Amino acid sequence: MRPLTNPIRRYAWGSRTALASLQRRPAPTPEPEAELWMGAHPTAPSLLSDEDGSIPLTEAIDGDPSAALGEAVVAEFGSRLPYLLKILAAAQPLSLQAHPDSEQARAGFAAEEAAGLARDAPVRNYADPYHKPELLVAIEEFDAGISSVAAPIADGSGEVIAAVHIHGPSYRFPKPGTQNEMAQLVVTGAARIAAGLREG
Repeated sequence: MRPLTNPIRRYAWGSRTALASLQRRPAPTPEPEAELWMGAHPTAPSLLSDEDGSIPLTEAIDGDPSAALGEAVVAEFGSRLPYLLKILAAAQPLSLQAHPDSEQARAGFAAEEAAGLARDAPVRNYADPYHKPELLVAIEEFDAGISSVAAPIADGSGEVIAAVHIHGPSYRFPKPGTQNEMAQLVVTGAARIAAGLREG
């Protein structure tokens, strides 16, 4: 087993204590620390240590994809680590993000590459050609003053393919029962969309 040194992304909404405490570093930190990335993202790969020092995980994978990832992973995803593990540490509400599906990601990335946009350009939307399915696991309770209700949308086979949700500042849901009313609207809306997909 070889240790990884993992980059920290310093976004304005990050905590000055959570990641530092997790890593047993002094806290508070001088700057906000929002995300700890563990993986081989081209803009901020983890560093893989060995007896000669350390190299980016991207380089280690490129040097021998089958040894680093295994034949099955290379056969399905190519010579790239097909996930990025993030630990988020939010001290403020996060910005809203919408991730594309595979087709949108490929087309959007190709268009921005053809336009000559730098990979780190602030106006760029597609840093790579891959979609971003996500799984979120909370490791501690977090309340940022945001209320949200959501309902899944399933296709004819019962597979969840999308979701409908409403969210906003909690002060916009002031009356008792407001969130339950919104939940009913969202569930009804999701059911109508699902029914339309089955009929279409």
